[in-house]
Amino acid sequence: MSLLPLFNNTQPTLSSPNRFFLNKNLKSNILFGFFTILIICSITINLYHFINCYLEDDLEYLIIDNNNNNNSNNNNNNNNNNNNSNNKEILYNNNNNSTQIFLPDVSYPKLKDLIIVTGHAIYLGGSNNHEIGNDEENEENWILEDYQKGNGQVKAFINHVKKGIELVKENDESLLIFSGGQTRPSAGPRSEAQSYYILAQSLNLNLSSTINSTKSLNTRIITEEYARDSYENLLFSICRFNEYTNSYPRNITVIGFQFKKKRFSELHRFALKFPLDRFNYIGIDPDNTSPLGRFVGESVNSLGPFKQDLYGCHGKLLDKKLTRNPYRRSHPYQISCPELSPLLNYCPEDRIQLYPDTLPWEY
Repeated sequence: MSLLPLFNNTQPTLSSPNRFFLNKNLKSNILFGFFTILIICSITINLYHFINCYLEDDLEYLIIDNNNNNNSNNNNNNNNNNNNSNNKEILYNNNNNSTQIFLPDVSYPKLKDLIIVTGHAIYLGGSNNHEIGNDEENEENWILEDYQKGNGQVKAFINHVKKGIELVKENDESLLIFSGGQTRPSAGPRSEAQSYYILAQSLNLNLSSTINSTKSLNTRIITEEYARDSYENLLFSICRFNEYTNSYPRNITVIGFQFKKKRFSELHRFALKFPLDRFNYIGIDPDNTSPLGRFVGESVNSLGPFKQDLYGCHGKLLDKKLTRNPYRRSHPYQISCPELSPLLNYCPEDRIQLYPDTLPWEY
């Protein structure tokens, strides 16, 4: 039997394998392209959801580590340069030990100057107690220490508040902070700062305009409710200013007793390294107290101890802080003001050793 016909019949099929492989490569390329498009689409969708979840415009995400002292010092310059920007997200994280808090947008970034009225007692007026009434100068309306009674100190407290409101009205770029914690057990959880704010409201008839008469004034008077002594009045008010404005004060004015001026201007301001030419102290003393008595009391009880313990964290000054915290409150500023966390924790063994690192207002 001849094989030629069989050979001739199969010869035309020699190109079939080539066509098969060409078709197979074409199909592979099409499938590869299809799956590539699917992967790109999937990545795009996931990226969109990631951005949508973590970069929202309505909330400010703060992830802050309480212990990252070294990073905060290295980043002080950057933090200060960005103070006036309305950042939506701030990351402050170390060793996965972080706290997340949510705050609204900064509404008052244009406020530049800080006015502090330091609290010294707790006002009880405005409490709907008809027997007490609203006589602000009546000592029965106040929780006072024995040494604060019968010598015109209540009138001085009122004048401090009035002066603060007067100054905040004069300067549209200023923020007034009443500072003072929950220092008196008999007052319950009412703070000195909150009671001063209530006092300011009850004094409306004696002022040219009321706190609530304009939105701008109402939003420029706030409280700082954790301070237990004069050093914390200053430091915590700076932190509270930063919480509210996302910046540090350009200028600081403190309103208090005249006999405390040296303590604030020469010791507390020095301890915080705040520039002297940007710091002002307005002193208003009681009318019925002896200047010599005020000087001796200040020297023995406060000025002298702070000269020997610049940051007030040892011995007598520490005991005073503990006594003035009957409700066991702790401040939040290590979280909300992280760049000052090392300063807030600073308590040197050498009690007059100045804080060694650079602070935001030194740039």
